[in-house]
Amino acid sequence: MKTHEYREILRTYNKIIQKNFFDIPKYEKYFFKCSDGKILDLSIYSSVLNCFYPKNLYNEPLLGGCWWNRMDEGLILKYKENFIINNNRTSFIDILDFFPLFLNKLFDSNVDFFKSSFDDFSYNEKCYIFLKYAKSKNKEMFTRIFLREKLRYGFSNYSNKELKIMINNFINLNNNIFGILKKETSIKWLEFCSRIFLNLIKVSLNRDNPIYLVRDKIYFTFIHQRTIKHNLYKILEKEFETSEISIVINDCTKKIPNVKTFFSKFLNSEKEVSERYSQKLKKFERKEIYGS
Repeated sequence: MKTHEYREILRTYNKIIQKNFFDIPKYEKYFFKCSDGKILDLSIYSSVLNCFYPKNLYNEPLLGGCWWNRMDEGLILKYKENFIINNNRTSFIDILDFFPLFLNKLFDSNVDFFKSSFDDFSYNEKCYIFLKYAKSKNKEMFTRIFLREKLRYGFSNYSNKELKIMINNFINLNNNIFGILKKETSIKWLEFCSRIFLNLIKVSLNRDNPIYLVRDKIYFTFIHQRTIKHNLYKILEKEFETSEISIVINDCTKKIPNVKTFFSKFLNSEKEVSERYSQKLKKFERKEIYGS
């Protein structure tokens, strides 16, 4: 049964990430406060990945449990280029790049997806708006809910009136895309991301190559990007039944923070480094030396 396979995969995975360091160098606090008031502790003790089954064991699982899995969409968009693994150069692949392929397969049609610049939102924001709209199935209800949850999506700087106009313009400009939604269709995007990630760690994970799923973005060290890209291509090729797949590797901090620790290898810093990050990194590197 798949649940037994997933259990074994995650047991190995969690052993590995407990021995590695994943963080945001410039972030000062020891916790994130989400839009709903929940506190996310940036601790190794909040770093155990689990499978969750929304309805029953026969449905696809969702991965979650680590603090980075539980970040709001707005927080992820704000910090997506700032995550670092083991204070080494880090890269990521945005699974949202494959959202049009995902919709094409789901609706069995070619979706003219919104990459137009003639609106007020980034590509990632458009995807999240579409996913939220898909759950509502009603434009008026969607707008009310989205305005109520605007902090979650990173729109705190906009008044409700401004944001409502922006959303309505966006939907009207993309009626052909929003029109493909059907009442009976469930868009299980995060389940898809979880499945892709589970398949990836099956073939890519090892002690020297920790991999992290942050909602719909996959992070890995720069030196392993060729392996990750090759393995992910094979997975997506099978998933979408096409070889026409383009995978873009995004760079996080290009110059690693110059934190004075045992293993510091880089002399320059482009990014601000918090005291919190510095202290956590020192603890991690002492653990590497003494094995404690």
